[in-house]
Amino acid sequence: MPSPTHPSIPLYPAPLFDTVARHAAALGVDVHLVGGYVRDALLGRPSLDADLITSGDPEPLGRAIAKALAGHFVVLDPDFGVARVVLADGVVLDLARLQGETIEEDLSRRDLSINAIALPLVRGSEVLVDAPLLDPTGGLADLEARTVRAVSLENLIADPVRLIRVLRFAATLDFAIAFETLEWVETYKRKLLEAAYERTTAELLKILVLPDAYRWIERLFGLGILGVLTPEFTMLRRVPILEGRWLDGLAHALTRTRRLEAIVNALQTRWPAHAQAIREDLEASLGAGSTRGALVKLAALLLDIGRPFTLAYDPDGALTFEGHETEGGARIGTIAERLKLSAKAREFMEKLVRYQTAPLALDAADPVALYRLFRSAGDSSVALLLVAMADRETALGRRDPELEGRLERAFAGYFRADQMLTKPQRLLDGQGLMGALGVKPGKHVGVLLEQVLEAQLRGEIASRDEAIALAQRLHQG
Repeated sequence: MPSPTHPSIPLYPAPLFDTVARHAAALGVDVHLVGGYVRDALLGRPSLDADLITSGDPEPLGRAIAKALAGHFVVLDPDFGVARVVLADGVVLDLARLQGETIEEDLSRRDLSINAIALPLVRGSEVLVDAPLLDPTGGLADLEARTVRAVSLENLIADPVRLIRVLRFAATLDFAIAFETLEWVETYKRKLLEAAYERTTAELLKILVLPDAYRWIERLFGLGILGVLTPEFTMLRRVPILEGRWLDGLAHALTRTRRLEAIVNALQTRWPAHAQAIREDLEASLGAGSTRGALVKLAALLLDIGRPFTLAYDPDGALTFEGHETEGGARIGTIAERLKLSAKAREFMEKLVRYQTAPLALDAADPVALYRLFRSAGDSSVALLLVAMADRETALGRRDPELEGRLERAFAGYFRADQMLTKPQRLLDGQGLMGALGVKPGKHVGVLLEQVLEAQLRGEIASRDEAIALAQRLHQG
């Protein structure tokens, strides 16, 4: 049996598509390869996901493919005829029943022209070789022009999450957006509120994780999409230019985010000894498709979110924002819940807001000061240091070598091989302390343990006996 091929699209891995074609032909169903796999193949980009459109029920074909390739089969939507095959090497095949009378009609219902190109693989019992691509919406020309264009307004708003997908595809492919499509996005942006937040947030995170996300953040802001998803953000307009700053609240937030991204992209020149460790920390997943590196940019935008709600004037007429970090932490937590971020992601961003000023007054030469900061900030510590650097430099309008040097020592403390400042090995634990002092559990035990540990970190004690002796003196005095 011949293998399906096309001069413009190398079907990889070839045995996979041979198996698809063989079983589809045996079942006598038409099969077309569509969507992202075709688009990415034409762009020379590898893909592990392939979408297949079948003229019949996709379940028999999906089960046959899964059995032949020792994959896992699942029906995703029995009503619309959508199934999935997951293979051991990470390849995912999504099979869907044809929508409409013809493949051209199916393609014309899709979101973007570049996602509406199809390669026929099988017609009835015939495996097609070098079949021409089907392109009813002009996707090939848009790929050539590197342009994201909606197939139609009706298609765009039929599933409102497509409004932000326009920007996500433009960002990830580095394409321009057709003018009419951009107008539609701006005009109908509030329809995003009709989409499930999980889906909208997933698209937003795919933008934020990019190393050049800021220019797309600016577009999200300019189009009003940021204001739709996080209306609290626009309230930063109420924050005037503060002492020590040269931008109002909204401009400061946007500039801080741009500077944060520039700092992250220049880690090798800023803190070369810790650049790789910082990058790995930011790449850590916080669940639901989010990473610290993506969410720190969102937190940088919202760092001052508590200020509009705590703005007041003292008796002398001076502006005050008492408790804005606590207020902001609560509000960014609410935003995270609304965006359907994970509990870990919510906690991560809350800590960035609550402890935002701590690194600015940090004595990085004091191991106890570092320990206290890392204990409070936890897994947010690295991102917190980066945000503080970005905020300080935004206020100054330039680099701050002194703070940069202090953060060098802070990173060195955080990434110590012995983890003494992040997960310290105590000379004395709670059971040992209570046994030595003859006391019962209580808050006082925790206080004593911290005092003993801090003496250990300062190098004032170095053995269990010295720790017990110090605990006894502290308890008695």
